Amino acid sequence: RGLGDVYKRQDWNWLESAYEGPPGGYTSIASAPDYSQSKQVLAGDMGGLLRSNDGGESWERLSDVGAAADIIYAPGSGENKTIFSSDGFSLYRSQDAAQSFTSVLTAPVTSLTVSPSYAGDATVFAAGGAHFYASVDGGTTWISSTIDTSVTMINALAVSPQFSIDEVLIAGTSNGLYWSRDGGADWESIPAYAGRAVRSLAISPQWPQHAVLLVGTDAGVYRLLSADLSSGELKQA
Repeated sequence: RGLGDVYKRQDWNWLESAYEGPPGGYTSIASAPDYSQSKQVLAGDMGGLLRSNDGGESWERLSDVGAAADIIYAPGSGENKTIFSSDGFSLYRSQDAAQSFTSVLTAPVTSLTVSPSYAGDATVFAAGGAHFYASVDGGTTWISSTIDTSVTMINALAVSPQFSIDEVLIAGTSNGLYWSRDGGADWESIPAYAGRAVRSLAISPQWPQHAVLLVGTDAGVYRLLSADLSSGELKQA
């Protein structure tokens, strides 16, 4: 099969209903927080955004969203799920479980994350190019900033599961790994990754008690093993 093929669990059956040849690239996929009840899945490819409400058995292409570079569900938004999806040129928001989307930010957004306490603080973070964007009203208004003059691309964002308490954000960039302890207002470089291009991030759901951060680079995947990232032990995963 080509890169455009999508598979599901239980022996990985090919989902022909999600494939439109010739082979292309699926850029993102996200399942609803209440997937066990709603069976909703969203997938992005170069043609746009697809939605399944039956666990991937059938798919519908959504016409009001461009190619999805990233997709994220906002936690705690109930049946009328709030969803953010970027196409590399604009950021879109749905507040009706992917029935419709509207543009909320015109910018080349390629990475997204939301506060784990979104239902209470309505906080969303986005990045694209050298720019970092923050919203505290669910994406209605945005503040734009940069992380460091040496950073030309922000490739990945991660948020602390305890963000409402510690306000920790992490950014993987073209020139190293950075973290913020005040919700993105100020950023510190993490020395262990100085000069490295960081492509992806994954943070433990139990962080900081289980202080594991996975960091994807061109040389492989590494781990930082400390809630104080500036002094954390660096290991190759």
